[in-house]
Amino acid sequence: MTEQLYRGYNKGELENLYNQKHRIPDYDNYPTNWKRDSDRARKELETKFDVRYGEHSLETYDVFLGSPGSPVHVFFHGGYWYSQDKSNFEFMAPAFVEKGWTFVGANYPLCPDVTMTELVDSCRKMVLDISGRLNTWGFDGSAIHLAGHSAGAQIVSILATTQWDRHTQNQCPLISRTMGISGIYDLQPVVYIDRNLEIGITNNDVSEFSPMFYSEPFVGELLLAVGTHEGSEMVRQLQDYAKMQAGQGKGSQTALIENANHFSILDDYADRDGLLFKLATAK
Repeated sequence: MTEQLYRGYNKGELENLYNQKHRIPDYDNYPTNWKRDSDRARKELETKFDVRYGEHSLETYDVFLGSPGSPVHVFFHGGYWYSQDKSNFEFMAPAFVEKGWTFVGANYPLCPDVTMTELVDSCRKMVLDISGRLNTWGFDGSAIHLAGHSAGAQIVSILATTQWDRHTQNQCPLISRTMGISGIYDLQPVVYIDRNLEIGITNNDVSEFSPMFYSEPFVGELLLAVGTHEGSEMVRQLQDYAKMQAGQGKGSQTALIENANHFSILDDYADRDGLLFKLATAK
């Protein structure tokens, strides 16, 4: 009998549920198109490239400048914590800049070159760095919005529950809205899939960095989204996380994006008429 590892699923079933590629027709077209559109945005928009917030080569972010005093929207890419780069996920910047917002594409050190603890600490350092530069750059420091896709959704959920006074003696960042897109909020199933050979998540990481088990208060608004074509576990993770937050007295707005898969959901986020973009920029 095949061993059941998580919620009654065996290893093969978890591989199927947590590997999205087989759900996505013409999978390779998405990164190709995103890279093309991101390159165009990087060429055409006024941008501060590779602002450094630490010594690691990936501790940088790009700033696509909006109007003075505009909200700042910071996006953390996915890639299962071990791959990808901000330069491939900046195709949504034009929609935000056109609305007057400043868009930030974030990079962070990747596993297994760093541990999950080091990755999260780096992302906290980046948010503190941005917060410290806002007045100098003429941005609205009271309106930092965080968004993340896939692995990035787990990251921003941890950031929004961070008790910042434990990490800085300066003014703490003011996070007014956090949006998790297609996130994994319980890391336990990742431990069992082959991909973890490249990531290196431990059971200690599961208990320490699963937003589902994080008891610290969540600041600002919480928006959660997933595509209806991402599989039952991704929808279940969103629903359970929303219920957990509700149980702690923190409401959330959830959105099921019809007919969206794990990749096409980002096209909705980059579309000025898309539901995710409207949720992300709602006043």
